[in-house]
Amino acid sequence: PKMKRRHAVLCIWLLAAWLPAALSMIASPHPFMEKQPDGQEVKMHIHGTEVFSYLSDEAGYTVVQGNGNAKGQRWLEYAVLDDNDELVPSGLVVGKADPKKAGLNKRTTPRKETVMKKCRAKKFCSDDNSGPAKPKMSIQAITSGNLKNLVVAFKFADHATRPVPSRENLDVIMNAVGGDSELAPTGSVRDVFTVSSHGQLTLESTVYPWVTVSGTEAYYADGDSGTQVLWEGLKEALDIIDSDPAFDFKDFDLDNDGMIDAITFLHSGYGAEWGGTDAYGTGYRNRIWSHKWAMYSPGPWTSSNKGRGTVQVYTYHISPAVWGTSGSEIGRIGVIAHETGHFLGLPDLYDGSGGSGIGAYGLMANSWGFDGSQRYPPIMSPWSKTQLGWVTATEITADGTYSLSGSWNTPQVYKI
Repeated sequence: PKMKRRHAVLCIWLLAAWLPAALSMIASPHPFMEKQPDGQEVKMHIHGTEVFSYLSDEAGYTVVQGNGNAKGQRWLEYAVLDDNDELVPSGLVVGKADPKKAGLNKRTTPRKETVMKKCRAKKFCSDDNSGPAKPKMSIQAITSGNLKNLVVAFKFADHATRPVPSRENLDVIMNAVGGDSELAPTGSVRDVFTVSSHGQLTLESTVYPWVTVSGTEAYYADGDSGTQVLWEGLKEALDIIDSDPAFDFKDFDLDNDGMIDAITFLHSGYGAEWGGTDAYGTGYRNRIWSHKWAMYSPGPWTSSNKGRGTVQVYTYHISPAVWGTSGSEIGRIGVIAHETGHFLGLPDLYDGSGGSGIGAYGLMANSWGFDGSQRYPPIMSPWSKTQLGWVTATEITADGTYSLSGSWNTPQVYKI
């Protein structure tokens, strides 16, 4: 396509501030059905991120679960804000009451200050100066060449007998060049970064055999789709691997800075970002929302010294190894690639409050892909590529006619 520059000013406000908070998968675009105590099914949607999420009906009215009646039944009810700026049930039952006639507003949510206060309490936000050193957004040291990535697949204690993808199949979705016709028909996670980096970054993942941690899924979710309690499980999984005399974390510290070069956690549950209740009866608040963050309190995990020094794990990202909310189909590349982008240092480029952000054509804004399957995640946006050093933008300073080729195979970017 051709682009002609005229005397005009184009202002793009993008990431005025990189919020120091957990960077997470945006909520599923797929509606889901929930059953009321009388058996009536209602169609619901989930919105938001790990930092704050909420449910709505098809019309966009906010929904919460009721407190329970004398029979112990908890109905889905329309939400209102109380005096503490908290979402509480209104007594108006979804599927029976008319929220519009009742004078309720669509998309009722707490103020940002209330959301951030709760987020800080679970240590997934850190926009104040209290407490230990907080995670800071920065580009990782290794964004070109070979990046060795340790994949830690772990089961929750109550999932010991659940069917999960094999280690070999996880290796396929992470590493197979060109993908696999059944497991990764559009390419692997490695392929996503090979294409986006124009061949400059090769993500080499090593999948360790499944380990089982001592806590349940609900314990680590902590009633809020994951809090700092999750770090206990992550550190326990690392301890189990570290106890293997044949395994040395130093193999994943090629730049010898004492920090692991890259790490991916895959868990045995269904992602909380799907919303709803899964096939085992677990609600999304008791599942883990896919995210990238850092184990900053009380501090990073440190390996044993097996002769070459210790290695620390501080930043991490976590995704489900299984797809959807039922069955044991292997997870898909969209969420893992998106969270890996965070690990490299990129922020979310979507609008968690419901806007479109940069739109559909960037991995950090649209990890679900054009069809919501996570099999067709877009490549990195030009801005993301420049941040990671994969392309250099040419600034347009004069009138003229300029040509651009397809961004997927040409490292060409103009800055207006």
